[in-house]
Amino acid sequence: MKKLFLLWFICVINNCNAQKNIEKRVEEMRQQYIGREYEKAYQSAGKILQDDTKNLSALHCLMNTAYELKKPKEAIEASNRIISSIDQSTLFPYLEEHSYYRQLLREAYNLRAWISYETGKDLSKALEDVNAALSITSPIDKDPHLNAYVDTKVRILLKLNRPKEAYATAEKALRKDPDIQDLQDIKTSEAYQAYITEVHKSGWGKYTKGTTTETAIEALIRYENFIKIYEKETEQKMPYQQLKWYKKKFSAKDIQEAEKRLGISLPPDYIKFVTTYGNFSIQEGYNLLEPKEITRLSDALRKEWEINLEKKCTPKQRENLDNLICFGYGTEDQQDVWYYVFSYKTRNQQTGYMDVLPYNQDDWWDLTKTPTLIYTDKRGGFDNYISQLIDSLIQDIIE
Repeated sequence: MKKLFLLWFICVINNCNAQKNIEKRVEEMRQQYIGREYEKAYQSAGKILQDDTKNLSALHCLMNTAYELKKPKEAIEASNRIISSIDQSTLFPYLEEHSYYRQLLREAYNLRAWISYETGKDLSKALEDVNAALSITSPIDKDPHLNAYVDTKVRILLKLNRPKEAYATAEKALRKDPDIQDLQDIKTSEAYQAYITEVHKSGWGKYTKGTTTETAIEALIRYENFIKIYEKETEQKMPYQQLKWYKKKFSAKDIQEAEKRLGISLPPDYIKFVTTYGNFSIQEGYNLLEPKEITRLSDALRKEWEINLEKKCTPKQRENLDNLICFGYGTEDQQDVWYYVFSYKTRNQQTGYMDVLPYNQDDWWDLTKTPTLIYTDKRGGFDNYISQLIDSLIQDIIE
């Protein structure tokens, strides 16, 4: 038994020493790469991999140094090994130690795509690779090479003779950061400038912002036109973003019954819309409540969130919540806005218009405050809400 224990102990010591030796060699390799001693780093990586075939640091170095040394075949082989070594399905988006693995995958996919771009071989597969790189994301990742991946995609699309999609991709990135170094030659090219001019003159660009007098139906038609042209010009299918209309319109009788039940008058711009056009949804949300579902926010808080307003709020705060009328849904899946509400205390006695406010379950306390201003805009609050919503949704798409 003593001999067995001694053998086990010796094995553990040897493994520890071997691991320390590997770590030391990896650090030496890393310093060689930083110092641009690519041949030395390439050789060091190869030797490390002889002893530790799945060492990701060595594979990473081998991939990059092989590319720098103009050995594309070896670079692709190393990238393939990285991709096959990391099971993406096991990576958790909010686990910091997994950021390193995601970055390795992104770099491997991107380099494979870039080499295909340079050689002009299998460009369709190259596009799949760079799309894979761009799809591996997490809110906590800080990858300094993200713009390089976008650049790869733009150039592959151009080589595939898909300029509109390429320039749309570049425009989206340059809107966020106009100084992306990799895309400056694209940005200043005549073809790109012509594309931008065309987009803002006759393409989807003219639909991105509503006018100050735009009604709800005009805003929704603008959205439909934008989606149609954007899909065509960027060659992207966008089923999730489609505007869906429900056949049934709200009847004047149902609206009147809701008003009587709540003891309020709903705004005329809202009534005109729902009795003329009915209901709709975008991105499986933002649809309007049926008249029988329209309720006070105070009642919704009590029933749906089981909030004891009698304990949590003063009588004045409860009164303020009573005067917030839930008429539309937000996006339940994103959970940023649950309801949109009419602020009845802002109602303009002459026009009947009133403010529209978002209700978020985390910030509901702000809605207990007493409004200080009456609604004075010439455009109704409902029309204004829909117009601004469409502006926001379009902006989210193009960004």
